[in-house]
Amino acid sequence: MPSALNNEYGVRMILMEQVSASLTANDPELMDMIGMIVSRLIENIPDDEAGPDMRKHALLERALMYAAQAEQQIASQNERIEYLQGLSFTDELTGLLNRRGFAEQLQRSLASARRYGHTGMLIYCDIDQFKEFSDAYGHCAGDAVLRHVAKISLQSLREIDTVARMGGDEFAMIVAQTQWQDGAKRAQTLQWQLETTRCEFNHEMQSVKVSLGTEPCGPDDTLKELIRRADMAMYYVKRLKKGSLGRIAAE
Repeated sequence: MPSALNNEYGVRMILMEQVSASLTANDPELMDMIGMIVSRLIENIPDDEAGPDMRKHALLERALMYAAQAEQQIASQNERIEYLQGLSFTDELTGLLNRRGFAEQLQRSLASARRYGHTGMLIYCDIDQFKEFSDAYGHCAGDAVLRHVAKISLQSLREIDTVARMGGDEFAMIVAQTQWQDGAKRAQTLQWQLETTRCEFNHEMQSVKVSLGTEPCGPDDTLKELIRRADMAMYYVKRLKKGSLGRIAAE
């Protein structure tokens, strides 16, 4: 009867047991990969005077080395994939959800509202005169303001709420499972905290002004229509501010 070393299937089984015991994650695809490596190694085993046990030991050591390298490469690739997947839903500068991630979360919130009858509040936030500030102090200062708004917004709202950066200087918040009156109060508190907590940049404290548009949401709302109404509410507030500033300047 042929020895396990000369029997390709036998050696492959021995190797599988060794690799399974050595690797922290027993990945079937990795096992198949190592099995193919073993088959190639078997074809190249020299006919020398070394005994079968020595040749088997050397073969297993080489295969386990390849297994460790393969595992490390797979882990690195998986981390890269997770990072890229995260970027598709996350704003890299602030760590918040981006527009795509926000749309996914809002869709889930609306589905929950239709199922359980929940109501909530959608808030759209725009930083006043952000372009002028960035042009005057530089993009790094602008980035500091964006991170500041993200940080204060997260601190001001609850864990069940959602904060996202929609792009540029626009943010959006979902205040979940709340009545209109409570949602309006949370929006007022958020604006007060954003405008009274100064942003530090290059050892200087900068004030931040924002325009908030609020829109109640519930079981009958659709994603696009709700976002459109909140966006219009925010721009209405901005126009009111510009009109007030214009009247003050004229006086």
